[in-house]
Amino acid sequence: MAVFMYILVSMTAVNHVLGASLSISESSSYAVLNQPFTVTCTVSQAANLNDKVQFFKKTLIGGFTSLSQNMASCSVFNDPPSGYTASCGSGTDSSSSTTKKYTLVINRAAVGDATDWWCDLLTATTRSTTVSLQISSGPDSITFSPTSPGPVAEGESLTVLCAASCNPPCSYSWTLRNQPISPTSLLKLTNINRSQTGNVYTCTVTNSFLSTFKTKQFTLTVNYGPDSVQLNTTSPLTVKEGDDVSVSCEATNCSPSCSYTWKFNSDIKPSRSVLSLNNIQRSAAGDYTCTAKNTKTLDKTITLDVQYRSSITSLTLNSQSTLVTVDELTAVTLRCDVDSNPGSDIKLLNNSQILRKMTNSKQAEYMWNEAGCLDTGYYTCEAGNSIKSAVSESVQLVVRCSPRLDHRVPFKKEFAAAEGGNVTLKISVIANPTPTFTWYNLTNENKKELGSGGSATTDVSAVGNITLTHVRQGDIGTYQVVVSNGAPRQDLVVNLTLHLAGMTR
Repeated sequence: MAVFMYILVSMTAVNHVLGASLSISESSSYAVLNQPFTVTCTVSQAANLNDKVQFFKKTLIGGFTSLSQNMASCSVFNDPPSGYTASCGSGTDSSSSTTKKYTLVINRAAVGDATDWWCDLLTATTRSTTVSLQISSGPDSITFSPTSPGPVAEGESLTVLCAASCNPPCSYSWTLRNQPISPTSLLKLTNINRSQTGNVYTCTVTNSFLSTFKTKQFTLTVNYGPDSVQLNTTSPLTVKEGDDVSVSCEATNCSPSCSYTWKFNSDIKPSRSVLSLNNIQRSAAGDYTCTAKNTKTLDKTITLDVQYRSSITSLTLNSQSTLVTVDELTAVTLRCDVDSNPGSDIKLLNNSQILRKMTNSKQAEYMWNEAGCLDTGYYTCEAGNSIKSAVSESVQLVVRCSPRLDHRVPFKKEFAAAEGGNVTLKISVIANPTPTFTWYNLTNENKKELGSGGSATTDVSAVGNITLTHVRQGDIGTYQVVVSNGAPRQDLVVNLTLHLAGMTR
């Protein structure tokens, strides 16, 4: 059961009326709840006193109780309420006594008794000072501020105030493992470290007057970490396009457990320690950062290297990806751009001829300062890496050129025919576009057109021919062929000689 007391505070001033003076006092400094407590009214210079002594309680109108003193006779004149006892004390049985005492006993002190009390003489209208009776109480309960101390981050400080309602004021002390650490109501912990987690701090509140005390405890929780962040694989992590991959992030020494996030560029992945990527595409390559967070934040980054097969992104002639036509002697650039990881082995070919070869590259280039007619054809780029076999694309180059003798074919200037026989005059040229062959007979200093002879063309090669039948003596002589294709340069004019077989020139 909680124990309460009252405090009775006395004022020392005394009123003197008709020679008598009154003072009021208490049986102790504090009244204990439900325990007897005595208030005493002392009348000085009270010889031959004939008057009524009255006790007053501030919360009541009129006297609380009164006693009658008639010389040597004293009696209770007006009984107090139930629970209170008034009585005549020392000196009241002698008329000559100059000091007479009258008592009011509160049989069981109650909260309602905590008020002002005084006494007076009814006839003499002399009054005592006032005493204030107060409850001595506590501690009934203890509170902490903050209410629930902690958790505290490692390295920070914590201040806890212990408080209780007490009258008179209680004393305070803090202990840890029964060892005193603070003699006041205030507990200050600085630069807290993880070794203090689980410490039980006890505040003891003591009412020394009542010899009572109460205690209250709290257990310190220290949050700390992470000390480090580790990944289950090294960086860079190399994978192939289309693969699945998972990376685990683990923080050491986290209390409570750390929270995790993964970040790729500005994209925040779901908050968990394992990063899972399925059917990885090349766009997923880059830096992934795991962040472990508790009282502090630590990061760990891994670079994802996504490898993929070669693909030709561009194959151009003079920056054009379709059929390209140029005049001869024009500068031409063949360029192939490849997207791949790792880099590709790239070949630039004309038919089976390798023009340029690059290793572990993403680009290859071949240049002609002056394109010739024989450069007409299809050009191919082949590219491949360790992920998959090579891929290829082709582009066509057409070089316009005027006719000229085909140096790859032996030139035959003279032809022989048996009289009455047949003979075919023939010439091989290079030209683009396909030329026309116009034949002339220059015999007897006359230029007679014979018409257009046959033309067989392969790429830029062309063969012009004309067949003479039943050759006679008059057919012997000089023949001229004019080769024309409308190209910017001049036509090709070639003279051929025909003679009879067996004849010496």
